[in-house]
Amino acid sequence: MKSFELRRDSDHSLLSEMRTRGIAQHDFLDLIPARKPNMDSSVALVTKEVRYMKMPILYIDSKGSFVDSALLSDLKTISIAKMSTQRHTVLGKTRKNIPLDTLVRFLLMSDVICTYVHIGSKMKVVFPNAHRAEVRGTHTYFTNEENTEPFSFSIEQDHTQTIHCLDLSS
Repeated sequence: MKSFELRRDSDHSLLSEMRTRGIAQHDFLDLIPARKPNMDSSVALVTKEVRYMKMPILYIDSKGSFVDSALLSDLKTISIAKMSTQRHTVLGKTRKNIPLDTLVRFLLMSDVICTYVHIGSKMKVVFPNAHRAEVRGTHTYFTNEENTEPFSFSIEQDHTQTIHCLDLSS
C-alpha cells in the first residue's frame, strides 16, 4: 500500500511565506481562490515541488495566495481544530486528473488542510485505494505546557472530481 510521512510547522507555512513577502493575511485562510496566473504571479515556495505535469499549483501575488484555475476550483480550508465539529467538509474540485498522492501532498503542504494549531504536526498518509487517503498523526501546541493531540482524517475524491475531507477521530 502506498504511503508517505510528512511534517508541517508554522515556520514553513503558506502564512509565514506570505508574511515574509509583506502580504497581510489573517492567521487562517477560509478560502484559497482559483485564478489564472499572470506575469505578476510567483510560485509559492512552500509547495514548489508539488506540481501537476510540471506545472505549479499554488501561486502568490499582491492580492494573496491562489491556485491555478486551470487545475482546481476555489478551495475551502479546514483546520484540525475545527474537524470534530465539521465532520465532513467539501474542499473544492479538481479540473484536471491530478494523481491523488500529488493532490493530497498539495492539500497538506499548502495548509488547505491545516494539521497544526500553534507549533507543528507529524503524520503518515496511507492510500488504501485510488480515491482515498487516510491521514493519521499528532500535532503539538502550547497552553501553559506542551500538549500533543492525535488526529485522523481521510481525503477522498469522488466521480465528479469533488474533494472531501472526513474526520475519522471518533
